[in-house]
Amino acid sequence: MAIEDGAVLAKLFSHLQEKRQIANFLYAFQDVRQARVKHVRAQEYGVLSMMILGGDAAEERNAVMRAKAAAGKNVLAGDDAEATKQWEEMADIFGYDCEDQADDWWVKWGILRERALSVDSKTPGPGDPDFSKIVRVRSTTVDACPSAAAGCNGQTPPRADADAE
Repeated sequence: MAIEDGAVLAKLFSHLQEKRQIANFLYAFQDVRQARVKHVRAQEYGVLSMMILGGDAAEERNAVMRAKAAAGKNVLAGDDAEATKQWEEMADIFGYDCEDQADDWWVKWGILRERALSVDSKTPGPGDPDFSKIVRVRSTTVDACPSAAAGCNGQTPPRADADAE
């Protein structure tokens, strides 16, 4: 689990560009890891509880193991349904890619947040539309240019209330 934790932190912090992102990445770490750790812990407690049984349950387990040993079978092997369950658990534990989970978080939430925070930028970025040719902003009002194709070119757009005079 510790190796997975380190890999997720490394993957998330590989996108670090500003100090303000640290809190967001720590939240992402918890979001990505919490469910996984809870799931693995539950699986391991199930295995552990079977191994440290006491009383009648332990005697029953031991009797089943002795019978398998007497029959020349593997004492740790279960029936097909149990073997399938064990293989599924192994695939779940070792087939999990924590870096993929961190990448998924970045694609779904990290990039979205960064774009939302960069909206306040005055300079349009690549792929962003340049509205300066079709909209003129004055203090608190926005006037549309008369011809978007021609651009504003210093022309004063007609006021909506000019006809009322």
